[in-house]
Amino acid sequence: MAVNTNKTQEKSGVKLPVIIAAAVAMVILLGWLGHRAFAPSQAVETSASKTHDAFYAKVAHEAGPTGDLTKVNPEDRTRFENEFRGAPITPETALKQWIASHGSK
Repeated sequence: MAVNTNKTQEKSGVKLPVIIAAAVAMVILLGWLGHRAFAPSQAVETSASKTHDAFYAKVAHEAGPTGDLTKVNPEDRTRFENEFRGAPITPETALKQWIASHGSK
């Protein structure tokens, strides 16, 4: 029987530095994909959002720092209240929260 006595036989396979480089590349790729999928997106300001914010600012200015909707123009008050029809928050609470975060100017 013939026995291979050559002890310098090389193993075939992937070398350790290649495995490490592939693992690092995979971690970087997964981190980038996770960031793209779960990071908060940047808000894009449109003309509709500017108009909406201007209307809220007008109502907040008319209502004053206390958020009293009785001081607001009746047309604006009706429009503002209609925006919250069926919502789980009252218009008064929404206005007070908006004034707290933006001010009544």
